Amino acid sequence: MKVLVIDRDRKTRRKVSHFVQQQWLQAQVIDTGEGQRGLRLVEEPAPDLVLLDMELPDTASFEILRVMRDLSATWIVMLTGRNQAAENARFLEEAPML
Repeated sequence: MKVLVIDRDRKTRRKVSHFVQQQWLQAQVIDTGEGQRGLRLVEEPAPDLVLLDMELPDTASFEILRVMRDLSATWIVMLTGRNQAAENARFLEEAPML
């Protein structure tokens, strides 16, 4: 299983990566703090799962999500520490599962 973690915070990326590797011993975790690099990584090495931060520094996460949906049928889990229901619902409405 290949898991791509895209999160602006290095500490969060390490914690999430560690958790994934504990749960799935054979998992290969790739991480980045930049949305544009994350888009390139969705195409190659084609992860089975993407964990995507809703607040990226270089590109709006909403746009990253939209492009990922166009590129791949990979499962995407959004990560957020914010409690903004309207924005969270927008992500769900605009990027339905394929």
